[in-house]
Amino acid sequence: MAYSNNIIFADGMMIKTKKQGAPTYLVAKGSINVDRFTETLKKYSKEGWFNFDIKTSKRDPDKMYVEVDTYMLNRQDSGNAPRQPAAPRPQPPPASRTPAPPPPFPPRQAPPPPPSGFEYSEVPPEDVDTSDDVPF
Repeated sequence: MAYSNNIIFADGMMIKTKKQGAPTYLVAKGSINVDRFTETLKKYSKEGWFNFDIKTSKRDPDKMYVEVDTYMLNRQDSGNAPRQPAAPRPQPPPASRTPAPPPPFPPRQAPPPPPSGFEYSEVPPEDVDTSDDVPF
């Protein structure tokens, strides 16, 4: 995005740096003059939103100011048409206290047929020596 040098200050809104000894979680302090800032909101808001940047002065880094973010205001393609509401997100099913049963086992299938030319028999062939077999 190309930044322009035309700074539009958010009239009625002030940001101040925190004072020495302030807690570490405090980043800055702010003040709003309601009457002046209401006019700024009416003038620069779009689709119910007012976007701004908090910046530090180039001359004095301890000085802060609020600049109106005009990026969305300058876009021509969005127009003033209201935005369509987003589709509701699907909600996960409620958690149950009992675990779901495991999926059923697939039905047993018959073993594949033996290759052609193969003979199966419970009795060993006559030419095989079975004298060293240990009976169990």
